[in-house]
Amino acid sequence: MRPKKIVSLVASGALAATLVMAPKAGAYGAPQAGPGLPAELASQAARTPQASRTPKVLLVGWDGIRPDVLREVPTPVFDSLAASGTFSEEAQTARPTVSGPCWSSILTGVWPNKHRVISNNFISNQYGSYPDILTRIESVQPELNTFAVADWLPLVTVESNGPLISDRIDKKIVLNGYDLGWLEADSISVDHAVEELRNGDPDFLFVYVGAPDEISHNIGGIGTEYRDAIATADRQLGKLVEAIRHRPTFQEEDWLILLTTDHGRTEEGGHGGVTPEETTVYYVASGPSTEVGIPVEPPGAVDLTVTALTHLGVPIDPAWDLDGKVVGLKGTTDVRPFPRTDTLRVLAYNTHHGEGLDGVLDLDRIAEVINQVEPDVVTLQEIDRVVDRTGDVDQAAEYAALTGTEPLFGDFMEYQGGHYGMALLSRLPILDWTNHRLPDGAEPRSALTARVSLPGTGREAVISGIHFYRTEEERLAQARTLMDALEDEEGLVILAGDFNSLPGSPVMELLASEWAVPEKPFSPFTFPSDGPAREIDFILIRPKTGFRVLEHRVLDEAVASDHRPIFLVLEF
Repeated sequence: MRPKKIVSLVASGALAATLVMAPKAGAYGAPQAGPGLPAELASQAARTPQASRTPKVLLVGWDGIRPDVLREVPTPVFDSLAASGTFSEEAQTARPTVSGPCWSSILTGVWPNKHRVISNNFISNQYGSYPDILTRIESVQPELNTFAVADWLPLVTVESNGPLISDRIDKKIVLNGYDLGWLEADSISVDHAVEELRNGDPDFLFVYVGAPDEISHNIGGIGTEYRDAIATADRQLGKLVEAIRHRPTFQEEDWLILLTTDHGRTEEGGHGGVTPEETTVYYVASGPSTEVGIPVEPPGAVDLTVTALTHLGVPIDPAWDLDGKVVGLKGTTDVRPFPRTDTLRVLAYNTHHGEGLDGVLDLDRIAEVINQVEPDVVTLQEIDRVVDRTGDVDQAAEYAALTGTEPLFGDFMEYQGGHYGMALLSRLPILDWTNHRLPDGAEPRSALTARVSLPGTGREAVISGIHFYRTEEERLAQARTLMDALEDEEGLVILAGDFNSLPGSPVMELLASEWAVPEKPFSPFTFPSDGPAREIDFILIRPKTGFRVLEHRVLDEAVASDHRPIFLVLEF
């Protein structure tokens, strides 16, 4: 008989905890890093016949994530798991859309009319009749090892008339996100789960991550800090996947990774209503035993428990009266293929005519920055063409030769015996291009715009280089003129470059009415390059939906120009 372990964290060190032993519960019923299981993991697991492998489940719950916002945040681990399994962005959660009823439905497999939790006070819960999945497992197959870690107390303690997850499971780690800070508490939670995967033999793990929801509440919205928390959660997910992959028994195991969230939220960061932004959640079932595609029938929150029990081979008694169905396991779910997609890699860089902050004119140095990220299309600002100050070099042609791309040059004005303007470099076929004249500011301006062909699907994309200048009034006039020029363009239209405008400024608000303005996680500032303090360089996307940002960052180059370059990888 295995003793039960309840671990309450009382110090902020990585795995510092107090261990409390609870006796084994009796009869149950009383109240109580490429696509992953990225492709490498799936192929490793495939070396052992599936029927002979031991089924195991990892369920990771991120609190309060909107699927449409998730698309805009670089989350490579999440994306790889979704792409290699069953993935829906149209799953439905419980009502009301607050954590208590939603997590109760996820973990019990029944809707609120049965578990009776309708708020974040669990006082009316019917967990005696409809217990959490870990307790279900312990009651039917106690030989299986169960593990849970959470930093929202009602899930794991008597706080607010909890716990949702009973003390009858094998190991339960209890942290307090309010005391430790949510990012710190989540990090420690994941460290505990990684430790369990490395040194234990868990069959079912539940890992809760609460920071995104709490941060959204604190900031009153879904802006940068919220998105940074989502990106952090994805890196933590990567740690869990890596821990699975490095288990010595991995090749004899059949891991099912389930990913979900409890609810979405409004633009102001709230939730509890019935708008699609609050009720729509995501569902991922990934691993060697899953179908690959989009379920024809959108999943519900209650399906996770039934899917996990089925994968583990735990027999489901009809008397349990569960509401869920199996979603994602092979042979159980009708799926449609993922749509064919294109991936586009875009770099925007104000080059300061090739002169670095060290006063050195060095085009090779700029080209090296470009080549490091292998972009498909590059928009370059402050480009000289046969100008005295830069040695009478055709800079667009020189950059093209150094990067293996096709160059375009968009002229602003005559300057020192040549021309000054912007350039566009492309590794993709250029179908046509235009240098849209914009209203003059302190200097003449234009927007160099190219239509390129995408190799994945044969679709076309329009990319327009931006260098607005100088006053707010002048930049607004330039933005309006460009919007008019691009009004009839269909499909993907990207604006990339130096907008000389801050987030929330009239120029950016005007453009945001038609274009998405993806957040740059963690470090958005681009100017000046030796101590960035302003965000004035952007890559904007139209239409505002129907894409996923795979990567978006400011490159760490502090000398080659007075701006830092920005890089975005887009799937659509």
